[in-house]
Amino acid sequence: GYSKEMSKEFLDAEMKLFSKQCRDVDIIISTALIPGKKAPILITKDHVMSMKPGSVIVDLAAESGGNVETTQVDKIYEFNKVTHIGLTDLPSRLPTQSSTLYANNISKFLLSLGSNDQFDINLADEVTRGSIVLRKGSLMWPPPQQSVTKAPKTDEDVKVPEIVKEVSPFKPVFKEVMLYSAGISSLIGLGVGSPSSEITTMISTLSLAGIVGYHTVWGVTPALHSPLMSVTNAISGITAVGGLLLMGGGYYPSNYVQVLGASAAFISFINIFGGFVVTKRMLDMFKRPSDPPQFNYL
Repeated sequence: GYSKEMSKEFLDAEMKLFSKQCRDVDIIISTALIPGKKAPILITKDHVMSMKPGSVIVDLAAESGGNVETTQVDKIYEFNKVTHIGLTDLPSRLPTQSSTLYANNISKFLLSLGSNDQFDINLADEVTRGSIVLRKGSLMWPPPQQSVTKAPKTDEDVKVPEIVKEVSPFKPVFKEVMLYSAGISSLIGLGVGSPSSEITTMISTLSLAGIVGYHTVWGVTPALHSPLMSVTNAISGITAVGGLLLMGGGYYPSNYVQVLGASAAFISFINIFGGFVVTKRMLDMFKRPSDPPQFNYL
C-alpha cells in the first residue's frame, strides 16, 4: 500500500511503456496498491494479448482487485496462453520465506532503536516516531508531518551546455578493417609456410576461437561477469583435461605434443584458480560487515 494516484499524463506514458515491455518480457510480477482503494489497473487486456505464449503473470495485488485486467482472484488459469496467478494467500503458501523476511525486517527495526547496544527511543527519528502509537500512556498517533525544505541551489545545479564533438565514423571502421586484414593476412602466411594441412587447420581454429572469444568477453555487460567467469572456468577445465591426456603420463615431456599439452594444462590451472579467486572477491563485495562468517572450505 505505498502507491499514490498519478496524473493522466503520467498514466498515459506509463501505459505506453508497459505496452512495449509486455511484448518483450516472459514474466510480470505486479504489487502496486493504493491505501484504502482498489488496486490500479496497470496491465490491460490488450497488453496481455500482446505477450508471448507461455508467459506468466503473478498479480500480488489480486486481493484488492489486481493490477492486471484479466486476473481472476484466487485462481490460476490461462488466458491467451498466458498463465495468470491471482492467489491471495501466497504468504501462507511460503511460510518459511515469509517468516524469514518478516523476522529480518523486524530485527533490523529493533536494532535501529538505539546505538552502542543501548535501547533508546529517539523521537527525532522519522521511522521510529512513525512507528509509535502509545508511549507511557500517551497517544502518539498520528505522527506530526515532516516539513520539507528545498536545498539552496549551488553552482553544481547550474547546467552547463556540453560541447559535443563530431566523431567521424571512418576512423574506427578503418581501424577495425585493418586489424582484421592483418589477422587474415597473417593466417594466410602461416598456411603457406606450414609443413602440413593439419597445422593449418589447428592454426585456423585457434585464430577463429580467439576472435570469437574477444568479441564474446567484451560484449558482456559487467553484471554478467561472474557467470562468465564460471563458464570460462568450465572451459579451462576441459582444456586442462585435454592437456593431461596429451602429456602421456611421463615424468617430463618427450616431444612437442607433450610440451604443448603440459603448457595448456598449466595455463588452464592458472585460469581456473584465478577464476575462483576473482569470483570470490566479487561475491564478497555483496557481503555486509554484520553478516555471519562462512566456512565454505569445510
